[in-house]
Amino acid sequence: MSRLMPALALLPLLLGGCSGLLSQPDPTTVWKLEINPAQIARAPEELPLSLRIDAPIAWSGHDSPLMAYERNPPRIDYYASNRWVAPPAQMLGESLVTAFQASGRYRAVLGSDSLLIGDYSLRSELVELTHAFVSGGSVARLVLRLSLIDNAQRQVIASARIETSEPVTSTDAEGFARASTLALQRAVGETLGFCDALLATRASEARTRPLAPDKDIR
Repeated sequence: MSRLMPALALLPLLLGGCSGLLSQPDPTTVWKLEINPAQIARAPEELPLSLRIDAPIAWSGHDSPLMAYERNPPRIDYYASNRWVAPPAQMLGESLVTAFQASGRYRAVLGSDSLLIGDYSLRSELVELTHAFVSGGSVARLVLRLSLIDNAQRQVIASARIETSEPVTSTDAEGFARASTLALQRAVGETLGFCDALLATRASEARTRPLAPDKDIR
C-alpha cells in the first residue's frame, strides 16, 4: 500500500499537465447588425396613419445567428468563430422599427410585440444575407421581400423585392459585418420609400373622399 501512495499522489498532477496539451476552442467574435437612425431623413409631414412592423420571417439557411458565406453556389458555408449577436431577421425587425420611428412620417409606429393592430402592417422576409465571393472580390448581399397590408380590408395592397449589396473591403467576417451594416442601411431606406409612396397616396385619397350621406337624414 505504501508503494501505491506516491503514484496516486502524482496522478492529479499528471492529468493537470495533460489538460494543458488539449486544444482549446477558438473564441467566438460576435457582431451586431443595426442602422444609424441619425442617417434617416425626417419627414416634412406626418401622415394620420398607424403602421405596424410585423416580425420578419427568415428563409432557410438564414434563420440563425450563424454568418453565411458563399464561395461555390448553391453551397452555403458558415464562419466557425464569428456569429451575429441575434438572428439577422430579429435585428432587421428592430432596425425597421427604429427607422420608421425616426422618420416621423406616421402618427404611430407599432412593433410586433404591440397589442394594437394599426391601420397598415408591413410584413418582411429575410431572403438572404450572405458574404458572396465573386470575381474580383466579395460583397455583402442582402435580399428582402416586403408586403404592405391594409388591416381594415385584410388585403395586401403592394409587394416588393429589395436587393442591396456592398463591397467587402476585407475577405473575412469583420469585413462582411461592416458591409452588411451598410447594405442594411440602404435596404431600410428603400423600405421607407416603398411604404411612403403608397401610404401618402392613400392618406391623400382619404382626405379628399366625400363623406357618405347620413341615412337618417330625410
